[in-house]
Amino acid sequence: MENVFIFGAAEKGETTFRFLNREKYRVIGFLDNDPDKIGTFHMGRCVYPVEHLFSFEKNIKTIIASDAHGVIGIQLKRMGYGNSIEAGLFLMKEEGYESKCPLFVANILNSDRTNSQWYEDLIVEAVFNSLGVNLPKYIDIGANMPESLNNTYLFYKKGSVGQIIEPNPYFSELYRKVRPNDEFLEIALSNTRGEADFCIFDEASGLSTLILDNVERVSKYFGIKPTHSIVRVKIDTFNNVVHKDVQYMSLDTEGKDLDILKNIDFDLFPELVVICSETPKPTAINYLNGKGFIMFYRNSANVVFVRNDIVPKVFEDKLCSEIYFWGKLTRFILDKKHPDACD
Repeated sequence: MENVFIFGAAEKGETTFRFLNREKYRVIGFLDNDPDKIGTFHMGRCVYPVEHLFSFEKNIKTIIASDAHGVIGIQLKRMGYGNSIEAGLFLMKEEGYESKCPLFVANILNSDRTNSQWYEDLIVEAVFNSLGVNLPKYIDIGANMPESLNNTYLFYKKGSVGQIIEPNPYFSELYRKVRPNDEFLEIALSNTRGEADFCIFDEASGLSTLILDNVERVSKYFGIKPTHSIVRVKIDTFNNVVHKDVQYMSLDTEGKDLDILKNIDFDLFPELVVICSETPKPTAINYLNGKGFIMFYRNSANVVFVRNDIVPKVFEDKLCSEIYFWGKLTRFILDKKHPDACD
């Protein structure tokens, strides 16, 4: 029997705990960054601080059951800990659904080409390949790091170019060094033009935000504090800065996604593919559904959308069909329904 920790003493942690095969795994306890949860019990298991990992045998598996699994993965790696896996992927493997999607497993799960959190760039690449587009032009809004955990760097390496929208001044020189062919704009997008306060957490965490009301909540949720003072940044609207030939948009702005989406004339982008952060905003997801997009793929961090108009062509591709099927199964797991209910 293998010992494991579950990172996340909340709803997704509970779902993961219930799905685990008790004959194969023993849950030692839960880990969490929220100091108010430390020392409490969840699902009959104690909730420990992250440092408790190092009280046990080296490289004990940690299953990350949290919307913030990308950030938590970075946190664990910085602590020198590498044996972690996202809960949705772990549960899909445990249910044996890899055998139903051989192309997905071979080309996505087993690929070492990804730069995204959980293969989102490879999934977008498959969509564009099905459309005969090798080098899509992109806009990356709230891009954060230029290489690691980045949804557009795969395409940059292939020869694509695009626009990078990132107000955090920490990244300005880094992008110009690592990705000199991209257009880097040190601004934030919103529904107006001008200036706004911007709170910077740990430079590369991806949690910096224009919404100051989120600062206390995010600090508590992730167990961190802003490491910089609040700074003033320029803000602008999507329509005022974006190139009209963009084909691919990655959007993750820690709370401002819906404001940005409402300022986009989607009729100008008939083959647009969008990655939108899943974590806080079902309203943004619903808005895209209402603008003629379908949810093509979802994991616990991000959603990939494609326009309804291009769906028939995309689904002619076998790999894309498997990606959609895998994502549909994953949605059932994340929504606490059994995958066998999927038709």
